[in-house]
Amino acid sequence: MRRKYLYSISILVATLLSFAALSSCEEEDDLAEIFNGNSFKITGITYNGKKVVSGVTELYAAPGTYWITFNMQTFQGMLNATSPIEGTYSADGKTHSFTTSLTAGSSPKEASELCREIFTIIRDAQAYKGDHNILRIIKDRDTYIELSSTSTIK
Repeated sequence: MRRKYLYSISILVATLLSFAALSSCEEEDDLAEIFNGNSFKITGITYNGKKVVSGVTELYAAPGTYWITFNMQTFQGMLNATSPIEGTYSADGKTHSFTTSLTAGSSPKEASELCREIFTIIRDAQAYKGDHNILRIIKDRDTYIELSSTSTIK
């Protein structure tokens, strides 16, 4: 009797686990909603596992700097006052992979260390995380930039 009871419980647990595995398929991100036509202000940076604090005021110092606008597979933006950045990007809504290819004129000219670090993260990006309000562009687990939609920044 005890064996039959344990067998019934194991069948029930296996069925529930199978159902949970089949129903937990993640939906793909809507890439058009996240990227297409959205402008973001760079609001933070984590580099090699350390939140960058020194120099972050540079992100807010001059109007019109440290922003990126995404369109269909292209992006453009401004790092510091002398460093425009533009190129193409590829994103996968299921795996969250994200890569960029910068145009020839994109480089951190006369740039601060903060600007060069942000440039490197964008150039070497591997993934993204977030939505159309808050977005991370990720170089690796310990290095990424944080962006906020310009429509949510007051």
